[in-house]
Amino acid sequence: MVSALKKQSSSTTFSGISSAQRLAVGEVAAVISFMGDQLRFANSGYAIQSFIPPQAGWEIGAVSILKGGNNVTAAKHLVDLYCQQMLRPII
Repeated sequence: MVSALKKQSSSTTFSGISSAQRLAVGEVAAVISFMGDQLRFANSGYAIQSFIPPQAGWEIGAVSILKGGNNVTAAKHLVDLYCQQMLRPII
């Protein structure tokens, strides 16, 4: 899919937020990027309109504890808190 898009686009990038930034300042007319990146600029006053196709998927956030980290106990508490807040709307 990326190869097909390259043939039809002025540029492609895999460097994170730069495509949304280029959209915000008017260097490009359209981008495919993470919604969070687009919202960062839209919430800062840039005239960005976003569209999510109905068949689009969803992002899954992740949290982990580093093996051998400095404060594993605090990390476990943070993960527990995160999971409780994530599950609260479901319960």
